[in-house]
Amino acid sequence: MATTTLAGRTSGLPAVDLGELPLWTLAAAASVLFGLMYAVAGAFPDAMTFADTDDATRMVQVRELMDGASWFDTTLPRFGGDYMLYSHWSRLVDLPVATLIAVFRLVLEPQAAEVAARVVWPLLLLAGLFLLVARAAEQRGGRRAGAIAIVLTMLCMLATPQFAPGRIDHHNVMILAAVSGALLLAGSVSKPALGWLAGFALGFGIAVGYEAILYTVLTLVAAAIMTLVTGRGQAGLRRAALAFASTLSVAFLLTTAPERWFDVYCDALSLNMVLLASAAATGLTAVVYMRPSSPALRVAGLAATGVLGIALFATVEPACIRGPFGQVDPRLWPEWLNMVRETQSLGWYWTSLPVLAVVYLVHMALGLAASLAMWRRDRDPVALRYTVFLWLWSVPSIWQVKLVPYAAVLAIPAIAIAIARLPGTATLSAAATHVIATTMLSQQVMFGTLSAVVPGSAAAMGHWSADLAVARECSQPASLLPLAHLTPGLALAPYDLGPVLVASTALSAYAAPYHRLGKQIIAANDIFRSASADVELKLRQTHIYYIVICRPEAASARALPPGLYGDLMVGRAPDYLLPVRLHGPTPLAVWRLR
Repeated sequence: MATTTLAGRTSGLPAVDLGELPLWTLAAAASVLFGLMYAVAGAFPDAMTFADTDDATRMVQVRELMDGASWFDTTLPRFGGDYMLYSHWSRLVDLPVATLIAVFRLVLEPQAAEVAARVVWPLLLLAGLFLLVARAAEQRGGRRAGAIAIVLTMLCMLATPQFAPGRIDHHNVMILAAVSGALLLAGSVSKPALGWLAGFALGFGIAVGYEAILYTVLTLVAAAIMTLVTGRGQAGLRRAALAFASTLSVAFLLTTAPERWFDVYCDALSLNMVLLASAAATGLTAVVYMRPSSPALRVAGLAATGVLGIALFATVEPACIRGPFGQVDPRLWPEWLNMVRETQSLGWYWTSLPVLAVVYLVHMALGLAASLAMWRRDRDPVALRYTVFLWLWSVPSIWQVKLVPYAAVLAIPAIAIAIARLPGTATLSAAATHVIATTMLSQQVMFGTLSAVVPGSAAAMGHWSADLAVARECSQPASLLPLAHLTPGLALAPYDLGPVLVASTALSAYAAPYHRLGKQIIAANDIFRSASADVELKLRQTHIYYIVICRPEAASARALPPGLYGDLMVGRAPDYLLPVRLHGPTPLAVWRLR
């Protein structure tokens, strides 16, 4: 993915000599520096520290694989009780993490090997991201633009935390795949061979997870329409379409057991997506080869193949027309999904942490303006395609904040090129101008500056930090260690605590923050909200043995909801629950069924 992307007419400015080091060396050094920054801040993970519930669950899934679970079976027996979690997460991410652990075990103890793999894997991906954006900027703005792109990416606080040491879930893989696919597809107009890499990157990202599926569809459709209307970039687009469909097909065969080929899921790579991609790629290739005389006929042919692909997709599983959550129990939306942070709009940032929303809007405004300036100056099809992609990506990122990192990273090459093209002034050299502009336009500096300007930022940051501290208090190693002596058993806990309990103790979790555990989430909410006297039978029917509650000192009985959860938070346990003595101080409280 480190291949030339935004190759086109280069800047008229002379190349800036940053030494003889190749660009990949700068990217690797920046990744190491990024890791050292986390180490100095004391944010490195250890055997029991997980930055996110998804990282904990990924570690559990990797352990299951290394302990002998079938490659094709991603069932996680310690989640969900009697109805175990059949994970929709791809083995394509499990494999490199497990491989790193196996390599590190040659020289380290098992726990240390896990920690080393959890540190190295995201930093390797980050090095790839640095190289990708740097190469894209360098091809049009020179070596200095490449270096500026690396700095802007490192300080992109809305994206690079997904690549922090310990982040092994899948978001970083999907960000790298989607952004590289878009940049390579833009470059394929002038270098058709890049189409193969673009199609592979976009297909691999979808095979890993559907988070960026909207971006992928927008990118491929926009490229197809522009190509069929203008007649430019046909060879690269054809290669990209074939590589995309082939990658999905191969990934499907490699990760799906033959007996499950016809088990269709809306949230993971299934036969319906393979059919849709194959039909679209075949139709696009046919339209390109037939070369209808008018652009209208070409677009009509493309639309016809799209309709055919969607028809096949819907026929196999009609529920998937509603999206990745098409098969989810509708009751789960008010119970949990509507409150998941990553599904919120940018307006959620505006109300909870407004300075982040302003930083993103300013960053995207700079990127959109820079991309337009680049296209107006260079007037080549590569710049046009990149600009269209960026403008298209900016819209969904306002709809859901989980898409913000993708658009934020895609905007960086344009910003870096614009900075590198700034001339010097009467009092400042070009180099000084570039350093000042890079510093002032980096997200970290913008965040610090705007925090003093945006109304309510200080109070919002205080509430944010306090809530984060409370949320993380019970997932820290010191809090979990007193539970180490507990015998295995099924535990009911607030679902955000479930993955950490499974990853760090011998307990199993009845509920966890995953939509495939929708029935358990609904049942857990019902148990916690029910009056204490009505819960015993429900606990026994679900074979729950432990109840684990996070009781930070800040808990207030006046703010607690009625029911079992509120009673336990203030220490009022019904007589069928016995308190479990824990070995050491901890904000966690545990009861077992009598």
